[in-house]
Amino acid sequence: AAAAAAAAAAAAGGGRVHVMQIHIDLKLVMKLSMIVFFMSQGASTTKLMIYIAVATVIYLQQTGALDGITRRLFGDAAGAGGGAGAGAGGG
Repeated sequence: AAAAAAAAAAAAGGGRVHVMQIHIDLKLVMKLSMIVFFMSQGASTTKLMIYIAVATVIYLQQTGALDGITRRLFGDAAGAGGGAGAGAGGG
């Protein structure tokens, strides 16, 4: 509540306000958790940590959290996703 009040005060004074929303995709979290659970049966601790790290990166990529980093590394064309997709007119 204090952060919202501070943001409203900054907006009223003409200051720049940056709002960040966090959305958690529970269905994707459950899918990745189950994959890690089944793949790590009898695995060493190191392998389990690797599975968790890979699942985390996949989650961040699937939810779009890595879009900014991808754009910085590979330019705007990487985030645009252009090309001939479904519905692209080819006349």
